[in-house]
Amino acid sequence: MNSKILIDNLDLLSNEISTIQHLKNLIIDLAVTGRFSRGMFESELGSEVIRKSIEKSNSKTIKSLDESLSYCDVPNHWSWSNTEILCHTQTGATPDKSGSIDENSITYITSADIQGFRAHSENKVSRLVEGKKLRIAPAGSILFVGIGDVGRCGVTEIESTFNQQIHSATPYVTDPKFLCLFYSSTFFRNQIKLLSSATTLTILNKSKWSSIPVPVPSLMEQQWIVEKAEELLGIFDELEAKLNFRKLVETASRNSVVDAVSRAQSPEELRIAWKRIEDNWEVIVGDLEAINSVRKLILSLAAKGKLVENPDRFSNETTYFELNEVCQVSWGNLALTKSSYTDDGEFLAVSAAGPDGRIGIAEYKAYTPVLSAIGARCGTLFMPSEDFTAIKNTMTLQPNSNLLDNWYLFYSLRGSELPRRGSAQPFMSKSDIEKFKIRVPSLDEQKLIASTVESLLEKCDLLESKLREADQLTEKFARSVIAASA
Repeated sequence: MNSKILIDNLDLLSNEISTIQHLKNLIIDLAVTGRFSRGMFESELGSEVIRKSIEKSNSKTIKSLDESLSYCDVPNHWSWSNTEILCHTQTGATPDKSGSIDENSITYITSADIQGFRAHSENKVSRLVEGKKLRIAPAGSILFVGIGDVGRCGVTEIESTFNQQIHSATPYVTDPKFLCLFYSSTFFRNQIKLLSSATTLTILNKSKWSSIPVPVPSLMEQQWIVEKAEELLGIFDELEAKLNFRKLVETASRNSVVDAVSRAQSPEELRIAWKRIEDNWEVIVGDLEAINSVRKLILSLAAKGKLVENPDRFSNETTYFELNEVCQVSWGNLALTKSSYTDDGEFLAVSAAGPDGRIGIAEYKAYTPVLSAIGARCGTLFMPSEDFTAIKNTMTLQPNSNLLDNWYLFYSLRGSELPRRGSAQPFMSKSDIEKFKIRVPSLDEQKLIASTVESLLEKCDLLESKLREADQLTEKFARSVIAASA
């Protein structure tokens, strides 16, 4: 593999944690299918050398696996085997932790201690507790998680014991790091999904795991592949660390300017705080998570009256009204459910899940806010863009046009914490909503706030679209660069 092409384009490829992880997976897949070493080791005897070595160490004949069992393309000079043939395997047992920790203690590894192809722990347990037979993995063994987060694996640095959630594989002559790489590949993980028990807790027993076919090159080629893979994965680890640090800085910057806007006590303080956001927009809104945070901030400020420059909002004379004083709160039509929908309905139908059907009658005008009152989307507001009927499990909010602007009401409530009841099945009480207080400035200020919110949210939407498009292009480019590097 000509890794220079890949390395020269790392800055373009590695702007997101998800992209870096995707690239790591690609590197592993390329490594364990011989793309790094294509043509370099064709004269090697491949796994035949390993097979004879295992036979010698085991004092038994090892039969080659049927090539039809293969599930990924590998070089012709490789052959197929499995973990049961290549290694001594065992499943762990939870040790007794009551014994004293002394010179007879041994490192104890759980699934949480297996990270980044490395299995290591500072925890110790005694070897000498009676009635408990410890399962020992020598240094250089592979520990594989078989319950829960199935597929995570690492190589032990020292002799260790491990619990019943883990299988171990001690290779006879195979490089443990190569096997660990393959266990982490997309190809092997797909086989795990096929074989894992279909229960709430994913389980892959030792027998199934150790019988999955594994491609085997010569030991020299395995070691060369591991060296090159570790080199590239190390580069991505460094990039990931730098990106995580950058995101911490961006988050701190974002929180700083957000706090400044929220704490503003005068028009001048608010103007300065917003200027900081505008001047640092790309830093503050640099990823999809940040965009969602800024959306919430915009709506929250709209509800608090801190979104537009109007000195009156900082006075103590701001008027708050209960919703039932400024709008009509009504249940959706309790006689109608989704079974009332018709394919050829002239009007829009709105349920607790949102505008999702057609119906033959219209009970409300377009742009009347609708509130989901029960279920997974409880508290979500919708603004239908055409005349509609709201069905069961919704509330409609019809503003008094002399006091309240529809869009201001919609944005203000989206930026507020509306009262909800229940836990497993959340719902909203009509009386709670009617008594909920909102800030009601002049109609002119309401319309200015609504217009400002709409403009800022459109800006967020545009940036989100560009970021998603950039992510897609980056992924496409990453694939083409790595393919060219192979």
